[in-house]
Parts: sequence; structure tokens; C-alpha cells
Amino acid sequence: MQNVLSLAELVGVSEFEVYRYAYRAQLHYRQIAVPKQCGGTRTISTPEEGLKCIQRNIAKKILAHQEVHEAATSHRVRRPTLSNACVHADHDFVFNLSIKDLFATIRAKRVRSLFSGLGAEQRVAGFLTRLVTYHGVLPPGAPTSRVIANLVCRMLDERLATYCAAHSWTYTRNCDDIKISGDGSFSAQDDVCAIVESEGFTVNETKVRLATKRAPQSVTGLAVNRMAIMTREQRRKLRLMFHHAAVDPARYAALKHKMQSCLGLLETINADDPALPRYRKILSTL
Repeated sequence: MQNVLSLAELVGVSEFEVYRYAYRAQLHYRQIAVPKQCGGTRTISTPEEGLKCIQRNIAKKILAHQEVHEAATSHRVRRPTLSNACVHADHDFVFNLSIKDLFATIRAKRVRSLFSGLGAEQRVAGFLTRLVTYHGVLPPGAPTSRVIANLVCRMLDERLATYCAAHSWTYTRNCDDIKISGDGSFSAQDDVCAIVESEGFTVNETKVRLATKRAPQSVTGLAVNRMAIMTREQRRKLRLMFHHAAVDPARYAALKHKMQSCLGLLETINADDPALPRYRKILSTL
């Protein structure tokens, strides 16, 4: 991509539309209050359909062909929750660390460097950056944000995976959630945090946990002490989410994709769960 016209042709819009959305991108976002499973809401910035269509094409035609580190489980299309949990099952310890405000940490300068590194001419890299950022950072509701985060985190994944492999430990990262598991003891918290921070990220101190075999171990909501299964707490949250969706379907329409993923996970782990027919019926109303 050596000019704006070639970019426009690649993403399937006119050159005028590229200019319009790039220089007025902030006018094409809306704020949505999304309910949390544990109660309350969080506000996410999501692009309107015209800009979202451009972002989908950027994700599909530019970003999807780039190599993401194998430890980044969130890029997997099928069962990322289950695949992330299974590799950490039946180990002596599971260490959890969360990156604080991952999307907000990845600023426009870093995104522009990414596109330049992928071969975009500097001016085109600037347009691409404007099309996928909001107020200078990655917006959580954009279809490009997760894959850009995975590409930006590739060096972090490489360093942590190499460090863990040297100790015969397993490392995965699901978006901002880092998991390390293994046998024996674990005393490398300071080293791991130092690697994360040296890559320009901040550790969320409230979400640093070490669980041994004697305590409940969980990965992306699944219990992994022996094998990956749904925890009692996750089943409770799932039941509560579907109950609220049945009472107020309009409010939970924005969570339909997430609820489909949760339902698919339950079907995979326990196809005989008696709640499945009711959950499917509720989901069909959204």
C-alpha cells in the first residue's frame, strides 16, 4: 500500500470515504453500556456500521495474514476459553497476571509503527492508524483492536514464552490475561512483572494470583486442578446472565456473541446439562 487510493481499493470504499472516516473518525463512534457478569456495567466505544465495515476489511485483508504468537489464545476462532484452560490443567501451580488497560495502553504511535512494519508507506500507515484508533488508543468495540493488540504483544509473548520454556512451564495470554503453569514451585513473579513492564505495559496489581494444587485453580473461568471444567461460580454467573437476558432481552442483545460462546463452551464440556435447552431458547430471542 503505497498511497491512499490503493488503501481505499483494498478496504472496498472510495478514496473520499477513507479521508472522511480517517479525519472524522471520532464522530463515528457511540458509547455503549455493556452489563458485566458480576453486576454493574462498563462503557465501551464501538464504531458505527460504516467505519466498522472498513475496520473489518482492514482486519481481514491486512491484519489476518500476519503471524500471531502461538501463546496468544484469543486469536483462535474456535473455543479459545477451553483451549486456553486445557493446557494449564493438572499442574502444581497456576500463576495469573493481568495487564492493566491493555487497549488504552496501545497508543496511536505504537499502532502506526505496527502498520509501517507491515510495509505500509508512512502516510498510509497514518491513515490506517486514524481508522482503527479512537482518541489516540485502541477502542474495545472495534473489530481490529484485538488482533492489533496481539500483534503489538508479539515480542512480549516471545519473551515470556522463552522464559517459561527454560523452566518447563506453560505460558498463554488471552488478551490482557496472562497464565503460567507448571510443576514444582513458582517464585518468578518479579521477573515476569519486569518483562511485562519493560515492554511498555502495566501490571494490574489487584489481579496477580498464585494458586497451588491445594487451592482452587482456574483459567478463563474454568477449574483446572485436574481437568478443565466449569467452576461453580462460573455456572452461577452463566445462570444469572441468561436469567437477566430472559427478563430484559433488549439490554443483553449486545452480549449475544459472548453468550453464544458461553453456551458453546457449556455444550462442549457438558452436553447433557439440563439447562442447555432453556439457554438456547433465551438466546434465540435476542
